[in-house]
Amino acid sequence: MPYIALHNQTDCGLVSIPARFIDYYMAPAAGEYVKVYLCLLRCLTGGTSCSVAGLAEQLRHTEGDVLRALHYWEEQGLVRLQFDSRRELTDVSLLPVPSKGGEIPLPHMPAPAKTRESGVSEPASAGNRETAAGLSPAELADLGSDNGFQEFLMIAQHYLGRTLKPSDCDRFGYWYQLFGRSADLLVFLVEYCVENGHTSLHYMEKVALNWHQSGVTNVSEAKEYTDARSSAVHAAMSAFGLKDRAPGVPEQDFIRRWQNVYGFSSEMIGLACGKTISAIHKPSFEYADKILSSWKEQGAFTPEAAAALDSKRRGSKKQAAEPATGRGAAGNRFHNFDQRQYDYDALEDQIYKY
Repeated sequence: MPYIALHNQTDCGLVSIPARFIDYYMAPAAGEYVKVYLCLLRCLTGGTSCSVAGLAEQLRHTEGDVLRALHYWEEQGLVRLQFDSRRELTDVSLLPVPSKGGEIPLPHMPAPAKTRESGVSEPASAGNRETAAGLSPAELADLGSDNGFQEFLMIAQHYLGRTLKPSDCDRFGYWYQLFGRSADLLVFLVEYCVENGHTSLHYMEKVALNWHQSGVTNVSEAKEYTDARSSAVHAAMSAFGLKDRAPGVPEQDFIRRWQNVYGFSSEMIGLACGKTISAIHKPSFEYADKILSSWKEQGAFTPEAAAALDSKRRGSKKQAAEPATGRGAAGNRFHNFDQRQYDYDALEDQIYKY
């Protein structure tokens, strides 16, 4: 990674820290972010070379940690970052530290989320730095030294394919606390959302809060919960008229087989379950399995292909039934005699004459 050109727009002569930085910006920031800012001042006033890799090595951070810190100070208006066409950082400008006016403020943190009587937190408004977190500065600082959480941030960054912003880290930190500091559960949350095509942290937040409200506390419970809520499960249970309950373990095994082994879509699973009800008038995962197994063997993986198979089968049954009907009529003793022909109108006239 190339060295970064530093431009001094402060009036520092020595390695000094602007008073406004201490008064307004240092306390609310994570300790790791403060270290990066101080190192930038040191590199600038000392005329030493600077790179993301060098800062990471000096502070015993990862390069991702350093980039997150730089993005944080950019959001605060203390630095300006420039990147090349390959999205590599090439230029950092230290800007004059702006005054926030008034007396020295307390660290600004998002307002705590309102709670229902049940004690379950509700999402806070989007105005709170786009996060439902109500973490104190001490909690944020504690997360900065939590190895499990820091490792998770690197994994999340990999899944999302971008550098995390400080607000992203704050939001993940809130979920981490919500899940009892379970990094494994947080990793599963990100995996689950990304694999289903959702990379928005707003969407992930809804899932996280829903899991929390549903009592999910570990990965095993999260897997059970997501299975019960998946589209395939919904399709099967709706077609069977069983929407008011979750599937049992044997039923979940059937649905997983239909999806993962047979390779059917939720639409086809719902169609097979609907045909089961039409055929035997009651829910039966075993009967639906026979239908789907037959479709798989015959390569029918779309509604059109399944309909074509049904039409072909009805045609074959009709052809087989027609000759049998002819033979049955010829061999029936009831029809095997010369039947009389009556004129019912004439008979009725004779009756009325009497």
